[in-house]
Amino acid sequence: MRGRDTEQPWEIRNLAGAVILVVPPLVDRLDFDSKDLHEVDFEQAYLSGACFDDACLKGANFHCADLCWARFFRSDLESAFLEEADLRGAVLEEAILRSANLRRARLCIDNLSGATNLVKADCQSCDFLGTDLRGARLTKAILRNAILVGADLSAAPFDRITDLTDANLIGADLSDARLDGAILKGAKYSSQTKFPAGFDPEKSRMQYSPEDESGGVAKERIEE
Repeated sequence: MRGRDTEQPWEIRNLAGAVILVVPPLVDRLDFDSKDLHEVDFEQAYLSGACFDDACLKGANFHCADLCWARFFRSDLESAFLEEADLRGAVLEEAILRSANLRRARLCIDNLSGATNLVKADCQSCDFLGTDLRGARLTKAILRNAILVGADLSAAPFDRITDLTDANLIGADLSDARLDGAILKGAKYSSQTKFPAGFDPEKSRMQYSPEDESGGVAKERIEE
């Protein structure tokens, strides 16, 4: 994890290496509220508790960043790279995450029992392959066409407005999840997908995908 010397100015650069913002020294709380930080490079940065509310973060790089308890309320993270980022307890309510990469990221409950908030987040076509979403708040989230292969969604609360239309849930763990009528039409599942006791995927109009077509591939991708 890349820390910073708070006694020195911090030059924040974009993916091309150009300085786009300078954080003055002795600043404890990082506030990027409403800033234009598209394609910013925060790889491995320590950003726990930082505020990105209403910020433009399209194409930003947060690979392996510490974003515990960070705020992204209504921020634009379209196509952002958040693979293996730690987002435990983060607020992503109403955020735009379309086509973002969150592979193997941590969006589970934090050590203070705070749940990652994805309420009303737009996660269409998001890549959550192997992502830990245990207990994440997904009420009214849009997960159309999202890749949730091998994701851990156990104990995650959904509701009847959470949209998982055409999502890929092959090998996902939905045990103890509260589906409560979530929209699952066309969502893919396999024999490796774990559902809550008594749940019938056919009644939710889900689409079964044979193991030989996708289950083995999913397992290989997660182990890479």
